[in-house]
Amino acid sequence: MKKIKSNELFFTIILLVGLIVRIILAPFSSGSDIVQFAGFAKTIQRRGFCFYNYAAAFSEEMWPYNWPYLYGPVLAYILGLLVHVVNPDYSAFWVNSHYFVYVSEMWILVLKSVFIVFDMLVALLIYIITRRILLVVLYYLNPAVIYTSSIYGMFDQIALALLLAGLILLEKKRPRVAGVLIALSLLTKQNTLFSILGLAILLTQHRDLFKNTLMGFIVGTLLTLSPILVTCPTSLLKLKDTLYMLRPNYVEPLAYSFNGVSSLATLIHRVYGIDTLWLIEYWYIFTLILLPLLILYTLRRQDIYLNTLLYYLLFTTTYWRVNYQYLTLLIGLLAVGVAREVRKSLKGLYILLALYIGAWFFIFPVDWWFRVHIEKPNNTIIEVVKAFSINIYVDEYYAFYSLILTLLEYTTLLYTSLIGIKDLKIRLHELFKYS
Repeated sequence: MKKIKSNELFFTIILLVGLIVRIILAPFSSGSDIVQFAGFAKTIQRRGFCFYNYAAAFSEEMWPYNWPYLYGPVLAYILGLLVHVVNPDYSAFWVNSHYFVYVSEMWILVLKSVFIVFDMLVALLIYIITRRILLVVLYYLNPAVIYTSSIYGMFDQIALALLLAGLILLEKKRPRVAGVLIALSLLTKQNTLFSILGLAILLTQHRDLFKNTLMGFIVGTLLTLSPILVTCPTSLLKLKDTLYMLRPNYVEPLAYSFNGVSSLATLIHRVYGIDTLWLIEYWYIFTLILLPLLILYTLRRQDIYLNTLLYYLLFTTTYWRVNYQYLTLLIGLLAVGVAREVRKSLKGLYILLALYIGAWFFIFPVDWWFRVHIEKPNNTIIEVVKAFSINIYVDEYYAFYSLILTLLEYTTLLYTSLIGIKDLKIRLHELFKYS
């Protein structure tokens, strides 16, 4: 009882420390997506549940950037609610061939508040699953996670919270509610797709569990889409106009690319003019090579948390374009994976990977986001942030960083899978010997 109370006290302290850091940073910085979300919010306010009709109408809707809305409806509903709380003001203009975009500090603060709340919820879910304070720290105080929610401002932690909550309920044999939450996770951000497909493969071994989870998933999907399906069903067809964003291409800027193969191919093409696009276009070949090994291991291991981690790791390892915010989910799943994995060597790899992802924060000139979209920057905060950064501007360093990250990911996947196959061979040998 004493230990439990002590753990809860430490958990509360960590939660407060992380919250204070986030509150200090959040109002004075903004990534470009925060600005674009303001544009999306205005469209959602004007167009209602027909907003997908305008998913790629950036010129017509006068968004700050020519990026389409290619996310699930959960974010759209959140943005639609927030416009009733605060006006998503922004200004965009040209001065002497320089493009300036500034966003309202109130919009930044209100939107980031949602992200921060979900950061805290993920920390709580990790604690519920693992009961280990240091694993909560690995996620919640990781610079990469703080950067995503409170400096740049992105919503991947919402998808992670829903996914983890779904796994907890699945473990507690409440598959229908779990299915609803897993559907919400996918309809928040599609980068959970690999994990969900991997979970489906695992659950096929348990017929009733699979059937009930699938039922919940279908119900959750229909409920989430119902406002659109009832009022404006044809708008969903307009999502095809956004697919050009998913076509493999050279990855620029290199500082924000976290697939080492894509980064290296882009750098070679830029420096030497060699056509290396095929290395990026056929990214899925790497996925297909690793997939059978992963299936063999996860079906034998039968652990829903490790299963979800490894399939998400397959996504971040092989997908052609990985943004930094995608790694927020990976860090959370790695923290849970440390508690579920029995082999010390793999635990070490998981921790190393989570820490290595966080190291990028100290390389990139993070102070940029405290200036570029803030009309009146806070110079004191900027100087403090700059003091923690090496401020590297050379693309070759980032290509090297991404290459090391991808090699670490491949090592983790191969080591995990090959150990599983080795164990399976030993067990099969013993079985045949006994027979």
